[in-house]
Amino acid sequence: MDFLQQITWRPGIGDPTFMGWLTVFVYFLTALLAAMMAWRNHHKGEEGTQEAGLFWGGLALLLVFLGINKQLDLQTLLTDIGRALALSQGWYEGRRGIQLLFVLGLIFAGFKASKWLKKRFTTIRRENPYALLGLAFLGTFVVIRAVSFHLIDHIIDLAPLGIRLNWVLELTGLFCIDFSAIRHLLGR
Repeated sequence: MDFLQQITWRPGIGDPTFMGWLTVFVYFLTALLAAMMAWRNHHKGEEGTQEAGLFWGGLALLLVFLGINKQLDLQTLLTDIGRALALSQGWYEGRRGIQLLFVLGLIFAGFKASKWLKKRFTTIRRENPYALLGLAFLGTFVVIRAVSFHLIDHIIDLAPLGIRLNWVLELTGLFCIDFSAIRHLLGR
């Protein structure tokens, strides 16, 4: 089978449900708030505000990407490409080891990114703990989705009282970031 024929992902709406669209809306709303924070900090001109502007600007870009990814399901494209490569290069049977290395690499990158954020954005830690907590929730959600082992998928798709755990992780992260941005934009 041809390499491209092995890729089953197609561009389209990945989660056309009410909660899927609500989550995308919240991603873009949160990105807008983060962009407003970036603009506000960039134009303040006070000490430490350039640092905050960079943080919020980077966060706005990340949130736009995650909002787009929410509906395009780009991680499925990545998975399909990985599967097609493994099949075409003959290492599909050993894919579990590669998957484990990929997940460990994501976790390592997350720890390195948090260390870098902690060192680079010292005032952010003090002044925006809710934004950082929100990032931690989103990071946890992204790593869990990247792991995508069937048992973990089953756990995050559980819906006690009709509320799925993946909604809780994702939306809690976004609401923490919203809270932090709104608090600062209102001057509190």
